[in-house]
Amino acid sequence: MPTRRVLRLVVVVVLLAVVTVGGWTFYDHYYRIPQGPPLPENPPQTPPTKEVIELSKAIREHLAEPEKGLVLLDKAIEIDPTYGQAWASKATLLINLKRYREASVCLEKLESLQPRGSSYLVHAFCMHKLGEPEEARRLLMRALSAHNYAIAEKPNRAEWTRSGRATVLYLLGRRPVAERELSWIAKHTDNTDLAYICQRMLASFAITDPANRWSLLFDD
Repeated sequence: MPTRRVLRLVVVVVLLAVVTVGGWTFYDHYYRIPQGPPLPENPPQTPPTKEVIELSKAIREHLAEPEKGLVLLDKAIEIDPTYGQAWASKATLLINLKRYREASVCLEKLESLQPRGSSYLVHAFCMHKLGEPEEARRLLMRALSAHNYAIAEKPNRAEWTRSGRATVLYLLGRRPVAERELSWIAKHTDNTDLAYICQRMLASFAITDPANRWSLLFDD
């Protein structure tokens, strides 16, 4: 009967839709790497002076006395506010002091000079500590964009960047994709240190409560 044929056709269409949607969900969850938003262009920069470089290196001598290190880094920034390493070092000291809001300001400046995945990742951690999960996620997506761009630019020298991208994916709740990435790196890399790090991260994923995923990277 025509009615029965129509019913069969409807059932087939529905089944195909379910299989297609289910297959896409599986692929999206286990294999697809999100692209993330576009990043700002790097502004032109002049080489830092010797004085600025020496001041920014002072962080190594003041890890136990971060306030003194901050004074020296402020001097470096005053001389050359476009020297990204000084902003990065200052953010590091402020995070060690748990002054996350001030560190966030430094990281924003750093990102305007050098939009890199590592700075976006640390900035996301600051937002996490400040109780701003949506902003933390926005910054993680920017970190993902930066890693994707760096990998596309130098695909033959991107193993460490890919491991960084896996970290970001894990923090975004994409553990299966992150595990696939780390497993591939651990299997194919010639760098024994990197292989060991990837294996340790994979082991940590298996025993860490997803609600505490930030504790894998930072003192949370």
